[in-house]
Amino acid sequence: MLANILVAFVTVLPALAASLSSRAPPADGRSCGTSISEERILEAERHFEANKVVSNSSTERASIEVAVRDY
Repeated sequence: MLANILVAFVTVLPALAASLSSRAPPADGRSCGTSISEERILEAERHFEANKVVSNSSTERASIEVAVRDY
């Protein structure tokens, strides 16, 4: 059974790889529908720089609050 699964995987893999690599990028170079102006990018970068958290120690660990739900 494992051999059959392996054969099926090896048979399908090249077809999947060919279908993914055959997609040509759009003429304008974009790969999604998002269009952000240079001004908005600079604004976001300034915001990030002004609000980023800097660690004082390489061994410092962040705490994560986890909500537990009973289902």
